[in-house]
Amino acid sequence: MRLIRGKGFIGLQGPFSVLSSAPWRGGSLRQATHLINHQVPFDFDHDVAAFYRAFERRMGWRRVVGLLTAVDVRKAVVVRRKDYLLAVTAGIRNASRVGTINILVGLRGLPCGGAPVELVKMVTEAKVAALQEYDLREGPAPATGTSTDAVVIAYEGRPPPFPYAGPLTPLGRRLGRDVRRSILRGIKAYHESTPARPLRDRLRERGLPVPPGLREGSPPEPREVREAWESAFALDDAVRAGRIPPPEGSGGATQPYAHRLLQAATRKARGSLVERAVKFGDPESSPCPPTSDDGPPLPADPARPHGTMLNPRGPRGGPRARRGLARRRPDGTSGREPRSRRRGGARTGS
Repeated sequence: MRLIRGKGFIGLQGPFSVLSSAPWRGGSLRQATHLINHQVPFDFDHDVAAFYRAFERRMGWRRVVGLLTAVDVRKAVVVRRKDYLLAVTAGIRNASRVGTINILVGLRGLPCGGAPVELVKMVTEAKVAALQEYDLREGPAPATGTSTDAVVIAYEGRPPPFPYAGPLTPLGRRLGRDVRRSILRGIKAYHESTPARPLRDRLRERGLPVPPGLREGSPPEPREVREAWESAFALDDAVRAGRIPPPEGSGGATQPYAHRLLQAATRKARGSLVERAVKFGDPESSPCPPTSDDGPPLPADPARPHGTMLNPRGPRGGPRARRGLARRRPDGTSGREPRSRRRGGARTGS
């Protein structure tokens, strides 16, 4: 088994026994010599069988299991392990229409029993976990994939055989981790987008309005702002899914609750962004932009470190400390009079 690349395609060369959901020669276990993930235009609308028959004639190959993707196959993610070879292309241009996540797994072993089906399940669960981590949306709801995803599990049939491939086996655990990471890497390589993408992009994906403080050109979102939005997103999803009941007075509708959560997060985002603008001197978003009447800046005080402020309440705080500071003499002694003199004379004992 080896990885092969050509003009507009990437694949594995066998021979293999294959279980797949491929659009060309997919289905139950069958023999194949090549597993091909071929790049096509976004508006591809041709007969898949005619397309791959012409491809086989051109390459001189016969038993090909074929996938189609609009992703640039030069940005495919390849993982090489001792017991398998993985090739992933991740396209999420649209969670419900254009976009394809193709996963090719070539095993150096002989799965038997239910192991091939377990591997399909493992790869699919890893794909869903990656999209949940990325927070891919199909409208307001979380997306579990695209409409044209395909999985190919192929093996060379070499002993020793393994009857299990679930998440508790070393093979299943490693494969699930590599598939999840490869999908996220593929999204980053092709779409230049990561789970930490700007919040304005995630709001647009959900069909929600973008507050002015989060639009292009604004300072990066602080961590507390992202956490506020994450909490709002999570609670909104829970209410929509029925895991949390809607609030009282909403009439059973989830939109007022989601709107309330997002409004609270927006207020916190605006406040934090204004604070950052003042701190870092952003003239466009600062509430007090500099004017020509402000005059030259005040000279720095060499007696205190840069960036610190003198406590207006005195060194210990409180009005008594302020009075003591004001009455301190130039020689360093306290200007405070004795208590007996302030009260009109010395106290006499009875």
